[in-house]
Amino acid sequence: MNPSIRIGRTGPSTASLSGLSVFAGSFSLEAAEDVCDAELETLTTLVDASLLKATGDDRFLLLDTIRELAAERLADADESAVYAHRHASFFATLAEE
Repeated sequence: MNPSIRIGRTGPSTASLSGLSVFAGSFSLEAAEDVCDAELETLTTLVDASLLKATGDDRFLLLDTIRELAAERLADADESAVYAHRHASFFATLAEE
């Protein structure tokens, strides 16, 4: 089923899903909150919709096919560079700690 039908084309879940596409692998709740302004409730909604997988220890994973669709949406919204910068900043700060 098309994810846009399951959760709608707009709203926090859709915006977060698009932003989460910047993560190539699994990511922490902290990273999702910082990079995408995603709250646990939003991530739980995406998990319940089978668009995001909880991998344990407050970590999550987007399947590649979902990530590709979400990345397309991010590009269509002309926000890829914004989220890429936020992603890079988050991990640069993490590396400095």
